[in-house]
Amino acid sequence: MGEPERLNVRLYESLTADPETKAQTDRILNEFCCDVSPDCLCTAHMYYHLSKIIPKNRTVFDLGCAYAFQAWYFRRHKKYIGVDILCKIKDRISFPNTRHYMCSIESFIQNHCREKREDPNFAICCYVPPWHQDNEALVRKHFDHVFVFYPSLRDHDDVDHPLGWDVLDMPPRKPVRKRKPFARFLREASATVSKWRPDLQMQLGPPPKRVSK
Repeated sequence: MGEPERLNVRLYESLTADPETKAQTDRILNEFCCDVSPDCLCTAHMYYHLSKIIPKNRTVFDLGCAYAFQAWYFRRHKKYIGVDILCKIKDRISFPNTRHYMCSIESFIQNHCREKREDPNFAICCYVPPWHQDNEALVRKHFDHVFVFYPSLRDHDDVDHPLGWDVLDMPPRKPVRKRKPFARFLREASATVSKWRPDLQMQLGPPPKRVSK
């Protein structure tokens, strides 16, 4: 077991040792659409080491926080601000110093970022895909102290990017394996959910019809 796995297991043990955070953690992990597990809660190795070097008097902005299990590492910092466009606020871990927002990084910077000007701060943008805006550029522009990381998309060339690889200026590797069309991926996902959870059919809508040429 490598360091990332060990730290994820240790993080899960820490979260479940306290009754209040255990209740939050169990509720999130038991959600039908939850896509994490006790041995893979987040990029724990990155957040763990960042929490050791970021001074405790800083407000930590976690831009793309997902379920915010990593808020545990920053519970003794001045503030922890979690921002995510997909995960609902009720499905995130919270501590007394925590405040959550459900919006895009761009919207948060434009409308809610008062703390950035008032307090010493540190912004983290970790594993946030650049599908809506160039999030890394936004973070670097608006915060003085930042950590940004996203792995090369060339390592994931088996699925077409919905906007096209040319938008990201990241052409896939050569030789290119046959990629699965994004529309086909959505169709298969919708069919699978409809099979096992018919009650969610109205939320997802029917699979898209094939248009004959």
